[in-house]
Amino acid sequence: MLCGFIINVHTTMAQIPDSLRSQIMNTPKKDLISVMGKYEVNSQVIRTENLVFHNNSELIFTNYSYPYVVIAAKNLKFNAPAIKATVKFGNYDIVVLKGSKGSSGNTGGNGSGNGVRGGNGTAGGNGGNGNTQNTPDIYLIIENISTDFGDITTFDWQVFTTGLEGGQGGDGGNGGIGGNGSGGRNSRSNAFHCTRGASNGGRGGDGGQGGIGGTGGKGGKGGDIILVGSSEITQKLTYVQFLLNGGNGGKAGLPGESGNGGSGGSGGRGSTHCSGADRGGNGSKPNPLGQGATGENGENGEVKIINQTVKDLF
Repeated sequence: MLCGFIINVHTTMAQIPDSLRSQIMNTPKKDLISVMGKYEVNSQVIRTENLVFHNNSELIFTNYSYPYVVIAAKNLKFNAPAIKATVKFGNYDIVVLKGSKGSSGNTGGNGSGNGVRGGNGTAGGNGGNGNTQNTPDIYLIIENISTDFGDITTFDWQVFTTGLEGGQGGDGGNGGIGGNGSGGRNSRSNAFHCTRGASNGGRGGDGGQGGIGGTGGKGGKGGDIILVGSSEITQKLTYVQFLLNGGNGGKAGLPGESGNGGSGGSGGRGSTHCSGADRGGNGSKPNPLGQGATGENGENGEVKIINQTVKDLF
């Protein structure tokens, strides 16, 4: 048995649950499912008299919403020697697992009065944590394995229930814009001299820092593979190549964009005997608070064995 990493194999003498038995029996049985090229399955249970794999074929389950899926076949067949075939789950758009973007910071208030500094923008909120999607378990229920073209140990048959990568952490919220500084006081002059000098404009408030990115979601758990059949059949199935690794942790969320600084207020105007004042400086745009952390990796799946008669399912 080829393993992606370490795989635990548990043998249990328990029967499959009655609810699962009823679910299988209530699924219409097909005479033949012939897997050539890509054969996609959206249903939870497939039940067939004959399940035949052709070379370079893939049986692909496309629905991740089920806790488990079932392959129930009276006869498992391979149509030629040295067959390479795969059972796996289809692609999943992990973009939908991304965490939510953090809230935006507030804009700073404008300066009030003569030459008053604008208020600073506030920092953006933290991005939301990424989400996790586990891979469903697979029940592989087989009554008989054909040896027309050799024993199953000679075939390259793979069953993959690899966990999905966790969702990326959400981006941090954008920082608020700094408030504008107020204009400076104007000067005054009489007929002979300056009686009140002009004042400089207020400095613009600093922008708020971009919020911290969210933590990546935990990687999805690899699905368990449950082999069901007589002890002779389940022992043969242990030669199948299983890959049940947990998914990688999601990527760290990116920091939000820091807010721009506010504009400086205009300097007070000069008069006959007075000079005008300077415009206030613009506020600064600070560095963001930083990105989030990478998520944890998901747990590996397990191979479990249930030895029981399955003839009555077909």
